[in-house]
Amino acid sequence: MKTPLLVAGLLSLLAAGDAPAPRPEIADGRDEAVAMRLVRTIYVGAPVGLSRAEVARLAADSAGDYEVYLLAGGAALALGLPEANPEWPAARRLDHALEKFVPGEGPVPRGAPAGWDRAVVVHALTRALATTGRAGEAEAVLAKFAGDPGDPAGALALVALKQIGSANANRLLRAAAVSGKGGNLAENLVSDTFTPYLAEPELNSVPWDERSREGLLHRTEGAPCECMAADAAHLLGFLPPAADPGVEARELAALRRLAGFSTANCFHTRHLALKALALRSPETLDFWLREFDREPDAWTRDLLARTLFARFGAAALEPLLARLAREPAQYVQWTLMHGQLQLRRGASYFSLWDLWNGTTLQHKLDRPARAGGALPAPDGARLLSWLESGARPRDEWVWNHLQYGLFRDLRGGDALRLLRYFGRRPDRAKQYWLLQPLAEPAALPQLREWAAAESDRDAREPLLDLIRRLEPAAPPRVAD
Repeated sequence: MKTPLLVAGLLSLLAAGDAPAPRPEIADGRDEAVAMRLVRTIYVGAPVGLSRAEVARLAADSAGDYEVYLLAGGAALALGLPEANPEWPAARRLDHALEKFVPGEGPVPRGAPAGWDRAVVVHALTRALATTGRAGEAEAVLAKFAGDPGDPAGALALVALKQIGSANANRLLRAAAVSGKGGNLAENLVSDTFTPYLAEPELNSVPWDERSREGLLHRTEGAPCECMAADAAHLLGFLPPAADPGVEARELAALRRLAGFSTANCFHTRHLALKALALRSPETLDFWLREFDREPDAWTRDLLARTLFARFGAAALEPLLARLAREPAQYVQWTLMHGQLQLRRGASYFSLWDLWNGTTLQHKLDRPARAGGALPAPDGARLLSWLESGARPRDEWVWNHLQYGLFRDLRGGDALRLLRYFGRRPDRAKQYWLLQPLAEPAALPQLREWAAAESDRDAREPLLDLIRRLEPAAPPRVAD
């Protein structure tokens, strides 16, 4: 229902000066989709490519593009504007965004960038509420959905609670993990204690009236390890390219300078500057690999791995495969290993949208925007050759799951090669569960041999189950 009187009344308030003092308007980005400009407005906390009056009009126009209408309510809140429609506050808009959420589906606003789905709206509205002192309203909405992580909206709600990172949001996550209702996703989110979240002062410290391009750039020139510099760098990452080439060059130079600090002394500054630089500039593959190689902090290395996958996709596979063999942190090994399988299978993995909002690997694996098929034979053979060369993930669980993934996909001679590789493990009898996805009937002679030699009933049973499953697909056995 269109509400022209409400729009007119709100615009007259703005014109009369009864609204909060204007925040600096950033003119760049007018060539982007309106929905994208609203997202930037929410994340920066200043109008980006829109005027305050335009945001107010969009927030009250329920007859227009629905995604834009939902986002505009969050943008109005982020700008401190009067409630455009009291019956549709930002929390109710968040509720509706989650209620209608289907990954990779749903309405896409006109001109929206690639990868857009309703999750963008959910994260943006969560941020609008959390950064304006109304995190409790967001948490109440998210808690309604978080009890069912099997539902896409429930899983997204858990991720959004972690995005807030407040004591109450973390309590809700722990409750989901303890109850078992949150599954592996809740457990993984609870264990992630180092990635910066909205409740931290580093993510909301720049005064609202200083969030112009010039104001943010000025704040990056202060003490580099203080909250203001870290937050200013982070906010610069959400801006569109500057129309003035000189301004663009100065902003990117500031981000490169802050990204050059050590996480040992300036964790938030380097971490957030790297994230912002990744959003603003592709740089080069070699640049990000150098940053990965020199980074001592596992959480920041993981950010860099995600950046490499998001920015360079398949081009990053070989250099990151080499780094998987020497990566010491299990957390980073999981990201590197699954990236090899997911991208080689043609599945989606981390994207630039995942740099906008902290997410977890488990969520990406549970609900990829694009599912993949089996590994193409050349890719399977490449990973198998890598293992046969003596390379492997250092962590045994990561190593095991890489083999499990390969057993799922390899066929013919490559499947038998992997079986021989597995057979050389001294702990083979304890790891027969890794063979469960094997679908190659030619493996039956080796499986029968192992089963016949195995004296431990618990170890033998998985082999017998697999043999029974494969036998119907095998050619008839020829008697001697």
